[in-house]
Parts: sequence; C-alpha cells; structure tokens
Amino acid sequence: MMLKEQITQELEKLPEPLLQEILDFVQFLQAKYQK
Repeated sequence: MMLKEQITQELEKLPEPLLQEILDFVQFLQAKYQK
C-alpha cells in the first residue's frame, strides 16, 4: 500500500475537528518547505 493511501485511510477515521488541525499542519509544512 502506498503512503498516500495509508494517510487517506487514517484520515477517514478522524472526526472533523482533528481534520482541521491536520489541514493547518499540512499548510504549515507546505509554507515551510516552499522557501
């Protein structure tokens, strides 16, 4: 199983408030590594 598939499966199990935190973190990482 590919890493993206594993992440997607885990995301499906989480409640909506946690998904917002994960989105914030992903956006933080994107900004950090765009430099």
